[in-house]
Amino acid sequence: MNSIRWCCFWVCFVICVPVLQAGERAPSVAVHLLEGRGVDLTEEELVVLTDYLGVRFGEAASCQILPWAEVHKKIQTKGYYVCMDRHCQIEAERLLNADYTLATTVLPMGKVCIVAGSLYPRESPATSRTAMHRGNCDREALVASLEQVVDGLMKQGPLVVVPSVQPEEPTAKTVQPSVETHAGLPDDTESDSGEPREVVMMARPPMYFGFYAIYSPAPIMWWADYGGRRQADKLLDQFGPRFTLDMEVEDIWLMGLQVDGLGNRDYWMLEVIGRAGGQLIFGDSLQLYGLLGAGISAWFRTPWGESYEGVVMSGTLGARYMFMPTFGAQFELSGTAGFYGDEEFDEDFDLFRLELAFGLVMVL
Repeated sequence: MNSIRWCCFWVCFVICVPVLQAGERAPSVAVHLLEGRGVDLTEEELVVLTDYLGVRFGEAASCQILPWAEVHKKIQTKGYYVCMDRHCQIEAERLLNADYTLATTVLPMGKVCIVAGSLYPRESPATSRTAMHRGNCDREALVASLEQVVDGLMKQGPLVVVPSVQPEEPTAKTVQPSVETHAGLPDDTESDSGEPREVVMMARPPMYFGFYAIYSPAPIMWWADYGGRRQADKLLDQFGPRFTLDMEVEDIWLMGLQVDGLGNRDYWMLEVIGRAGGQLIFGDSLQLYGLLGAGISAWFRTPWGESYEGVVMSGTLGARYMFMPTFGAQFELSGTAGFYGDEEFDEDFDLFRLELAFGLVMVL
């Protein structure tokens, strides 16, 4: 009889212990791309360092690691390319059911680099752990700094599973706050049946506002004399401002508007051009792009004198370097052809010019 009881006990023990252990899962950590602010690192090198950080942290914390590749794939479904701000990171935690977010930054300070790491609990705006280490800026030194940061984060004890935050059930007396859309208008958060409606906030594509100084060396004018013969003249150099507003479409395409004001001592002109094209993105800072444009132009010999209206076409190659998250420098090289005419006096001429533009750009 006793042997039967012991057999039943061991059978229950063997069955129940794995079940209880399976119910206690290890905490999961979403590892975000290492942010290199002004460090001479390519995007591929940042990804390699991020992957190493994830493996090293998972080993030290005995936790589940959600690597940057998986995080990146998820946030792209919400319209994000990188995820440096806390709002985007919380969005990623919800998509991946992650207990923590691990965010790291490399800050160059003269000849040394400071590597700072922050660990955020699920859906919390504040960090639970931080650590930093100062070292050299070469690749081997950055690896050593990452290891020191991991050790610093783990000195505060093991990680625990963070309970998910459940939204409160609306009651009859609860007034649901309105949620503003991107247009600034309130959106209804309840359906016709009174159930709370899910509101999904999508990331707006970046918009770039640029203001430049333009230099156009010796534009060439083609015109017809009274005998119908075409002649070419070189004009004086042109100078003036340029304002642009461009919007990214799916990280690859650009479309926008360009306004130029050019002139010299003999004449001045105003152009409004719509433009569109594509871009190549290198890391978080450098973008190269090409644009084609068409628009309208007005030519004035003096502010109160005769004027000519026409159409203008342009092709532009440009480079944009963001030395801050929302501020950078921009260079453009453009070739422009303008076609002008006056039916009343039966006059027409064409203007061809090369434009060099350099200025500043802001992310709106």
